[in-house]
Amino acid sequence: MTPRRKHATAVAFAVMVVAAGSAPATPAYQKMAAGPSWRDFCGYEFAPSLSDAERAEVTRSATRAITILGSTDRRREYTQVAAGELLSDLKKRRTLLAVPQSDTTTEKVSAVTAVGVTSRCTKPGPYGMTAGQMSLMVAGRLKVTGVRPEPIKVGGGATPSYVQSFPSPGAPRPGQTIERVGRWTLTMVPTPKGWRVSQLMSHPEPDAKDLTVHGTVKSDSRELAPEEILLNQVAKALKEVYSYRLQKPAAAMRAAHRHLTGDALDQHLTRFTPIAARARQSQVDIASTLASFGIIRHAGGSATLMAFLNLEAVRPGDRKPDVLPSPDGGVLGPPGAGGLAVTITAARDDGRWRISGIHFLS
Repeated sequence: MTPRRKHATAVAFAVMVVAAGSAPATPAYQKMAAGPSWRDFCGYEFAPSLSDAERAEVTRSATRAITILGSTDRRREYTQVAAGELLSDLKKRRTLLAVPQSDTTTEKVSAVTAVGVTSRCTKPGPYGMTAGQMSLMVAGRLKVTGVRPEPIKVGGGATPSYVQSFPSPGAPRPGQTIERVGRWTLTMVPTPKGWRVSQLMSHPEPDAKDLTVHGTVKSDSRELAPEEILLNQVAKALKEVYSYRLQKPAAAMRAAHRHLTGDALDQHLTRFTPIAARARQSQVDIASTLASFGIIRHAGGSATLMAFLNLEAVRPGDRKPDVLPSPDGGVLGPPGAGGLAVTITAARDDGRWRISGIHFLS
């Protein structure tokens, strides 16, 4: 009988920059500790003030880069959009960008739905930071097509064995095409040939953790900057609003009324109510984590932010998220299967930030 193995690679929402045999490189902003002087590393500027022409140029460059690097059939064009660390890795063949991420699927970026510039360095800094480099968040849509992989020959001799790959839960069957959400964070640097990507990461990742500097900022003895207060309060709101516990079902509604105002409440309930109903039916809790989070614009008492959230299905008492069938035949969990991409408007109300609008990009 032909031996079989399960295909261990989850269906990728997007391409992830991964060195062969190693963990993904950690972006520079995640390496910085939240301390009294972290903002001085590169003159780090939240929600940079860009002219319309500057914003349009970097948006066009990010869109083109994601279209190339996120599509299986175009990744070999990486020299047109990559620079620095990313380009060096690709030339050394240390990453998997030039080959399909899964031998049971191919991916194609069908649309880029939102691009947010979340920060800019105003001077050179450590970890290869350059003056003018920008951090961006990009959301889009992927068409994922199932393919039938060739069996992999193992062993030798007169009767070799073959190992067959199988799709992960929720993956399309051979010949079937489904749409997925694409979520990326990029570092873009100015070059003589225009804007290029020096770092790229897709979200969600299998071990996605809450961010510290780029998203929620750890408190310390110093006074927090206005942008840090904004990030902290909105991040706390998102995590509470997008969580659900079977033993405390009313807590989610209380959180929604506490943190949401205006149109945001109806927008949230329209999307989250079916998720909570599915959780009740499957007898699981829903826990949320921020995969990436940043400010796009901030002026006085109003702000626009962009967030990538992962919704995890967890059986009460368990630490490990489960893969659970949903009523519509899809999959609820594991981390990332419930990934959301949203842009948020926030308003300061009586000294604290509340979410006033939610636009779902996925």
